Amino acid sequence: VKPNSTRELCAATPLCEYCGLADCHDGYSPRRPAPANCNAGDDFHCSLAECCYPVRWDFKEWDTNPVCPKQCGHFQTHEVRSVHCIEEETNVQVGDVHCSGLKPNTSRAKCPATPPCGSCRSFDCDQGSLSKSPAPTCKEANCTTEDCCSPVEWTFDKWSVSNASCPDACGRAAQIEQRDVLCREKSSKDRVSPMHCPAEKPATNRTVCPATAACATCDAFKCKKGWVAKGASLVPAACNSSESCTPQECCHRANWVLFSWGPRPQCDTQCGLPEKRETRPVRCEDEITSKTVSDSRCGPEKPPTSRILCNATAPCETVM
Repeated sequence: VKPNSTRELCAATPLCEYCGLADCHDGYSPRRPAPANCNAGDDFHCSLAECCYPVRWDFKEWDTNPVCPKQCGHFQTHEVRSVHCIEEETNVQVGDVHCSGLKPNTSRAKCPATPPCGSCRSFDCDQGSLSKSPAPTCKEANCTTEDCCSPVEWTFDKWSVSNASCPDACGRAAQIEQRDVLCREKSSKDRVSPMHCPAEKPATNRTVCPATAACATCDAFKCKKGWVAKGASLVPAACNSSESCTPQECCHRANWVLFSWGPRPQCDTQCGLPEKRETRPVRCEDEITSKTVSDSRCGPEKPPTSRILCNATAPCETVM
């Protein structure tokens, strides 16, 4: 027998394994590209390290201290983030199916909704203010006067300097100063209804000079002797004093008007002549109008209207 030309030095080993999808469980993803074969150990099985990458969820942490609005009328806000499954060694994104556990949330409520803002439509403004138009939305849930109302005020001119020289004469009417007092909106200066302004309206007029006492009239004035009452057309409507009128205001002077005596004649001396007398007119007249008035109005004593020119002579003797 021919001796063997070959001999078995080492027995054949099992075929090398290769990496399959089934070899990577949750928390791992297959290597890409997969190795042709594994460097198997004693048990001739591929290890996770040879076939798989460990993976994890990659995401940005939530903002732990968000700044949320405190004003009314804000909607709820949400925070959004990306969540990916990545290989730890390469940071390559892989399918979410490879990461273990539930996928972290990609969004959450960041800031809660705030209560709705109040409306000025049903807000009642106090006296001294006016509802804004159009009615605004308030800054808070509960409206305030500042939100809904515009202040109003009385506007007026200042009084003139009160150093007027008031007359002392009688019968003067009061001197009244007037001014406009208007209700206006403070900001726009627009004129509004007085019902919106404060209840106490400033005075629209004032007395600068008071009325003086009524002047006396000549109606009841009695002219003294030596004076005669003026005619109705000459009497003033009122005198210059409130206490009484003067004779000059209500009366004219009444004077005696008389004619001069004629020259005295030469008187006869024969007996039996009668007394000779001279007469003249004497009348009481209104000094201004020259009208004849009652003698009772003139001075204390009426001048004589006649005088003796020649006395009567003794009667003549008769011859017996």
